[in-house]
Amino acid sequence: LSDWSSDVCSSDLGDTQVAAGTLDSHQEGLSYTVLARRNHFGFTLGEMQGLDTAGRTLRLCAIHDEQGKLLVPERTLSYRWLVLAVGSGSNFFGTPGAEHAYVLEQAADAERFRRHLQAAFTRSAFAADKRLGIAIVGGGATGVELSAELIEAHQETLASLDAEQAFRLDLTIVEAGPRILAGLPERISAQATTALQRKQVRVLTNTRVQALQPDRLLTSQGEIAADIAIVAFGFRADPPAWLLERGVRVDDARRIAVGGNARAYESAVRELCALELPFAAHNAEVLEIIRPVVVRYCRARVGTAERSGLSADDVAQEVCLAAMMALPRY
Repeated sequence: LSDWSSDVCSSDLGDTQVAAGTLDSHQEGLSYTVLARRNHFGFTLGEMQGLDTAGRTLRLCAIHDEQGKLLVPERTLSYRWLVLAVGSGSNFFGTPGAEHAYVLEQAADAERFRRHLQAAFTRSAFAADKRLGIAIVGGGATGVELSAELIEAHQETLASLDAEQAFRLDLTIVEAGPRILAGLPERISAQATTALQRKQVRVLTNTRVQALQPDRLLTSQGEIAADIAIVAFGFRADPPAWLLERGVRVDDARRIAVGGNARAYESAVRELCALELPFAAHNAEVLEIIRPVVVRYCRARVGTAERSGLSADDVAQEVCLAAMMALPRY
């Protein structure tokens, strides 16, 4: 914001890993204070509530504790350049019964799902039918990664149970399009489908979800029994009301209209812009797929302790950055 400092108000956890219980958010969560110290930028915690582009200032809400006691009053920050990355929300496309499904928008969503999943695992281990049905709606990178994490969580759970408590996990990916991982080459999509099927994951393509019910999905191909449903089939831009009130233009998908240099009429934006760049969409898809794998590998090889001021996550970040830089030339 001011010069090279920046204000960060979001989290960057591996939500699918937290949701499946294969990652401890308290141990592995990203600390922005630590990140700021390592990378020489300033960090300010707060929720943005207003913007004055003429005066180059923004307003942050007051912060209160759980009892409502004021901790930090409203503040005004000045900036030279401003990048808005206010995120997005799940897009249910008007599907009835969406309230019966889980979403993984934030770390809190992942923690809530993890608690429910652990309870479902315990219930299934002592149930008469010894099975648990989970349906993932959406065959993009999030849905595919989540399925892999759920398989791993199930295997770890079985390893801790007695033989008579072992239960079956019936995992289904439901994709409306002709193939999963549609943003990637067909070869990769086919390989991912084969790998999932070998792990007994049911992959349904060209299947549109028409409604969600507490124990099943109603689809264009019939009913799918599901004790748990997770929606990961789309996102929608969700710019705050105060930003729209300033006259910032949005398209039909509520994305902020920007030019070729990603500059909006009043601000530069990152995640909500309707910007068409040759490799932007593919880069995001590829990064979403390779980052968890790279992080795991680096943590396994480097360990959790810092070495010469570098951590495994620092190394993983550099690897991902190098991959993204090289992708346009591939």
